[in-house]
Amino acid sequence: MELYTAQTIRKCPYTSHILIPPSNVHQSTFFVMTIVEKGEATIEVFSKDGDSSKVIKIKENYCFFIYPFSPIIYRSYSKSFSARDVYLNEKTMKQCCDFLQAGLYDKLLDLPFAPTFKLSPSSLIFVAECTSALIGEKMSEKKNLLYKSLISLLISQYVTSKTNNNVLPKWLNGFLRRMDEPEYADKSIEDLVRTTNYSHGYVNREFKKYLGCSIIKFITRKKLDKATVLLTTTDYSVESISDMLNFSNVSNFINIFKKRYGLTPAKYRKLHGSSIQIDTYQEWGDTTYTLK
Repeated sequence: MELYTAQTIRKCPYTSHILIPPSNVHQSTFFVMTIVEKGEATIEVFSKDGDSSKVIKIKENYCFFIYPFSPIIYRSYSKSFSARDVYLNEKTMKQCCDFLQAGLYDKLLDLPFAPTFKLSPSSLIFVAECTSALIGEKMSEKKNLLYKSLISLLISQYVTSKTNNNVLPKWLNGFLRRMDEPEYADKSIEDLVRTTNYSHGYVNREFKKYLGCSIIKFITRKKLDKATVLLTTTDYSVESISDMLNFSNVSNFINIFKKRYGLTPAKYRKLHGSSIQIDTYQEWGDTTYTLK
């Protein structure tokens, strides 16, 4: 069995682009989050103890986690297959899980097999933007902050996908899908509630029942996610972004943003921003690793 360690990924400590996956059973001493860019593959994943396994099919825009020392093998993959591996140690995984939800790290490790889930369109844009800034072997404080944002996003997408796999009312499923559409980012909470044809009180109760948070908290998180993308990929002013996302005023936007990220929008942009506009339909351009 092939073993990948920190030394194996020394030239790509954050992420690498995979075109030819390992052809035999392999495992890593760290967590791996794999995002399928193109094509599809059939993989066999093993439980942490290696006593059982299951075969799953993965395709474009899907993400799957690999636990430390959990064996995996690619049984087949299409000619067009390409994937993005993101690497992290157990300490970073726990920190990001704890940031999102108390006890989430232990819940993840209690699963018999590492999770597989589909990423939302808005998440895919953020993944492309983050990974383009994380390529190469040089590490830095700026990269570390961006890296943890990426990890947190992927974990939160798993949590969301798990929630959405539960039996949700049809109207709530439709609402969650609409929230990923760009034209809904600039709507007020009142306007969004009106699209459901239910009262604010009823919608709020249903959100708490099925999603574990109020509709205000849910929508605010979505708007802040959009804000990070606008801050790092555009030249819009903080005031303009606040208006675009329909915050009551710029001071409110700054306070809410700082409460979640520990930085003001301006400081976040200074740390994570880039003058380069990313075209997510083109290759990311970093070194491609063909692990054999």
